[in-house]
Amino acid sequence: MEHDWLAPAGSMRTLLAKLPNVDAQLRVLSAQELGTRADHFAWLKAPDAVADCFFIQLGENFHKTVDGARRHPHNSAPVAGRP
Repeated sequence: MEHDWLAPAGSMRTLLAKLPNVDAQLRVLSAQELGTRADHFAWLKAPDAVADCFFIQLGENFHKTVDGARRHPHNSAPVAGRP
């Protein structure tokens, strides 16, 4: 959230830097994108924009995982249509 004083973007980047093996993206949403104040709590009253961003990213990551399943021998998740 653009004006999140409890979890500012700089702090989030520092935290993510401590997890070098994690493929993470940080997206900061504005009040205009949220349709409400962009702080730590206000988005909970109108969570659609956050949910949309989350599910779009989840879908993109899911397709990367499914499409790359053969290239990752340690991926034990079954994939429909693949041996």
